[in-house]
Amino acid sequence: MFWIPKYLNEERNVSFDEIGRLLWIPFLALGLSNMIGGYFSDTLLKYGCSINKARKVVMGTAAFFTLSAMFVQGVSGIGWAIGLMSLLMFAHGFWITNYITSISDVFGSTATSTVVGLTGTAGAVAGIIVNPLIGFVVQNYSYEPLWIICGIMYPIAFLILADPLASDGDQSSAVAQCGIARTRDLVKWDRLADLKTPSPQQRNVVLHPEFVDGKYAFYTRPQDSFINAGKGGGIGFGLSDSVENAVIDEEIVIDQKLYHTVYEAKNGLGPAPIKTSQGWLHLAHGVRHTAAGLRYVLYLFMTSLSDLTKVIYKPAGYFIAPEGDERIGDVSNVLFSNGWIADEDGTVHIYYASSDTRQHVATSSIERLLDYVTNTPSDGLSTSTSVATVYKIVDDKQKE
Repeated sequence: MFWIPKYLNEERNVSFDEIGRLLWIPFLALGLSNMIGGYFSDTLLKYGCSINKARKVVMGTAAFFTLSAMFVQGVSGIGWAIGLMSLLMFAHGFWITNYITSISDVFGSTATSTVVGLTGTAGAVAGIIVNPLIGFVVQNYSYEPLWIICGIMYPIAFLILADPLASDGDQSSAVAQCGIARTRDLVKWDRLADLKTPSPQQRNVVLHPEFVDGKYAFYTRPQDSFINAGKGGGIGFGLSDSVENAVIDEEIVIDQKLYHTVYEAKNGLGPAPIKTSQGWLHLAHGVRHTAAGLRYVLYLFMTSLSDLTKVIYKPAGYFIAPEGDERIGDVSNVLFSNGWIADEDGTVHIYYASSDTRQHVATSSIERLLDYVTNTPSDGLSTSTSVATVYKIVDDKQKE
């Protein structure tokens, strides 16, 4: 837009003094839209829009209003011209605010600076190439092609971003994130902003039942894409100052997915952990690749009361696996749980679903679960250690 003062002087006979008194108006519109654009998308998120939809609604609206640039050359009054320029700059602010934020949404905080830097570099290179072309167009034609290009480049960019030609089932634009809702009576619910973390995408997020150092604590499952956990994976942990605009700056993976175990493909926490005298008791699901497809099982582990990121007990193998009719259903060979209740007498009701088809309740107790978690050997992660564990169990039984 460096050529606008020259345009106003040459095409509209506006003195440079008058340009100085008028040209601040479009840039004021730009500054205001930089603030309003972020507020608008956040409002859409609070009313239940996905991140993907909220960003595209705002950017699509901005792209539509940039079409106003095409009419700058055709209006007669300088007031109308400044007004259309202001609308263009306002729309640009809407666009750029959500464009940069969408980079963070897709790539996560660990890659955002790199991606923004690359796009900035591309913009600088484009400026070097385009600026001489602008001079050529003005000298040999007029300013009108420049205004037309300003008007159509945002809608073209939006069409590329929206990807209308994507094939059915294409997941390249799909984003999994953690939505947060709050209620005090289970009747009225408030939709809060989505959880923001350093990971590109999020599934399987659980709120810890107590504050940690005065902050909200979350268990997460960072992943690289919509379906696959990718190079990372595991059960993560992070703190946020607020739940209304929850932001986790650092995720610590406390329970990794490990090859050739019941949680080799991915794992995630089920219900919120239960606090016991020996530690925090966790129920999680683990996924393994088999010849018959993915197999989901439930397993237990315990973290320290003084350090939630420290796993102090983790039995080898699974705690509950699909058996009999539980293996058959809409999505076969799957167990999944997101709820358990500990009664005052120590009884624990474990609610789980099988094969995405039926609901079950298993009954145990704090005492039995603690005995299982603390006395079952951990996974040695090799055949020799597994054999040694079996020998030890046999020897111990023979000594009884």
